[in-house]
Amino acid sequence: SSLITLGTPHISPEEALVDQTRGLLEAIEASPACSPQSLLDNNGISFTCIASKALAGSWSPTNPEGLVAAASYAPLTGKWRNVEGDGIVPLDLALLPEPARSIVLEKDIDTGKDIYHLHVLPTPYNLWNPSAPSIPLEFSSYVSRGVVSQWAKYLYSLVSVKE
Repeated sequence: SSLITLGTPHISPEEALVDQTRGLLEAIEASPACSPQSLLDNNGISFTCIASKALAGSWSPTNPEGLVAAASYAPLTGKWRNVEGDGIVPLDLALLPEPARSIVLEKDIDTGKDIYHLHVLPTPYNLWNPSAPSIPLEFSSYVSRGVVSQWAKYLYSLVSVKE
């Protein structure tokens, strides 16, 4: 009854330098059956996009976290500055127009920390420890407890629980 995406790119802008989905996003955009309106009208499925603007891309070598974000954002958007997102996915690509519900989460309500995408990019920080996050810091992501509680309310329960 509902579809929730977490920091997911939904749009492949014409200005993008690289389509990292190799045409998949363009095919989905071109298919009327995949639109949020069609999902709602034809199948009764509500569509919610969850995103974060925790990190602005920065080309400064003294800001490694911003540098990783900028390196991710630029190919996806074709923009080299003034792009915000979750460190991997730019905000503009993670949100869709109505009838999709677009939610920008600000902070983890348990920790007060910014919300980042899971760090999956190889960087100098994890060359010697491949299982380490890309950036060695404590961070909240879309699956942190204090973040899940913010978007889980958009799920619809199909099963009633008896007490």
